Amino acid sequence: MGDLSGNFAVSDAFWIGAEGVYRQDDTAGAGDDAQFIGGQLKGRYAFSDVWDGTLRYSFIWDLDSSDIAVGLFPAANHLVANSGRTTGLGVSGTMHSLSLATSYQITDNARFTVEGAVDVNNSSTAGVGIGFTPGVAGSFAYSF
Repeated sequence: MGDLSGNFAVSDAFWIGAEGVYRQDDTAGAGDDAQFIGGQLKGRYAFSDVWDGTLRYSFIWDLDSSDIAVGLFPAANHLVANSGRTTGLGVSGTMHSLSLATSYQITDNARFTVEGAVDVNNSSTAGVGIGFTPGVAGSFAYSF
């Protein structure tokens, strides 16, 4: 596994970041190792002393479907494109995620965040379609 990341402050209010990941799992008996490439691009902007926003794009690419080809996971287990497995996505293809978040600094020790995200799974495995998953999350953090 390899992971390389970096962040850069463009100004006092704007930061950009990037990350790249490579992973290879030795899948015993599969005849081929499961390989994945992933990455993330992120931008954060502080609108004021208390408000900020973050835009993030992430992806993962399952480079092969050898785990399915040799019957490690029966096809019946792959009902949707985003079925997760220990060896990765479970199907050959890509997953893209786009999220937008905003945070409000309530006090020096308290922060509230709301984030919306959309995941799109595009499988190259025959018979598995495109998966689309929207989501919303919120958090409240307080440090003592």
